[in-house]
Amino acid sequence: MPPTSKSSDRSCELSTFGPRIEINGHYDITQFRRLVGAIRELAVDRGYMDIILDFSNCTFTHAPPMLALAAATEYYRDNKIDFELRLPTDDNLGRLFRNSNWAHIIEPDKYAHSEFTSPIHLPALRYRTSDEQHRIVDDILNKILASITDFNRSHFKAIEWSINEITDNVLVHSESQRGGLIQLTSLRSKKRVEFVVCDSGIPKSLKSSGLRIGSDVDALAKAIEQGVTRDKSIGQGNGLYGSYQIAVRSGANFSLHSGNATLYYAPKTGMHTRKEPVYLPGAVVVCAIDYTQPLLLEEALNIRSRGHTPVDMIELKYESTADGNILFVLRNESASFGSRPAGTPVRNKLKNLISFLEGNKVVVDFADIHLVSSSFADEVFGKLFLELGPVEFSTKLELKSIDPTVKLLIEKAIVQRIAAGK
Repeated sequence: MPPTSKSSDRSCELSTFGPRIEINGHYDITQFRRLVGAIRELAVDRGYMDIILDFSNCTFTHAPPMLALAAATEYYRDNKIDFELRLPTDDNLGRLFRNSNWAHIIEPDKYAHSEFTSPIHLPALRYRTSDEQHRIVDDILNKILASITDFNRSHFKAIEWSINEITDNVLVHSESQRGGLIQLTSLRSKKRVEFVVCDSGIPKSLKSSGLRIGSDVDALAKAIEQGVTRDKSIGQGNGLYGSYQIAVRSGANFSLHSGNATLYYAPKTGMHTRKEPVYLPGAVVVCAIDYTQPLLLEEALNIRSRGHTPVDMIELKYESTADGNILFVLRNESASFGSRPAGTPVRNKLKNLISFLEGNKVVVDFADIHLVSSSFADEVFGKLFLELGPVEFSTKLELKSIDPTVKLLIEKAIVQRIAAGK
């Protein structure tokens, strides 16, 4: 049994017992290469075909190191190595493994694909085609629009652009049959959105570009330069550059892990690259965006001077009326109109759309909706009236094709909210 290794600043222990690796304590992004190295030692150096990943005594983890681990296990599974996953004994952490889809990706025969969603999280999702990528990005943006209300349209546009570019890089440059993995986390207490994307490897891709790249560290440093791409005929090299610039300009973090190199940026320390002793089969991009800071996508991409404004999901998803208002078709925005939880994402979307508009209004189309519960009416329109105030509510919101009974229920909800004052 090799000696146990510990992190100097975080209590993380990795130990191997035959084909079993124990992950004890705090497992974060600074630890995952050591775990990947332990897997490689058992599979390649010692010839084990069945490896146990024992997280029984793990006390903390999160999306970046777990998605990196999940992608690594798939790489070795393609090479006939099987994995058994032992979940943390802590109930909440064990549930996180299942709900986030990490358990399914690591041991698909034992753990079912997660269908769990929450207001601020999506499980790790796979995409192999452009259609799958489009659907996943739409789901992610819809989740953001329905869960976060204290950011502006420029942030939404930057988040959308970055997620589209990074996920597209997997399909265009990765040369992988497995496609990509992505996971979104909304860190509302920190006012940040963080997404993690795994693909099949930037160093290999860039080294085939004809650029003068001597090492994996050079490859990662080149990857965040504007215009650097493997093949100019299929990409302009703006994806990683732009995403890095967006993270930096927003005052958040960015990291890129691939091959034998890591590139990372933090506001206090700046950008650094380092050579890694453990080879990572694939690449991991971690991009966080702080939406408390002013941010313009046009400035991050250096395109303001060209007079071009990128179209965002709002313009593509929501039809505009003849006078420039946004048409919000309510039946398309919720599967149910009978509960308070169903109303929360609808209210958040309306509040965001109202804040995104200047001089126009949101027209809520009630076509084909003949009844809503009092709870739904209060959650959406009662609370929205109190949050916006009577003037903004009446000038920025219009109710169209509304059933008389539904209208009375909404009016009653507003009156009761005014009386309660909260």
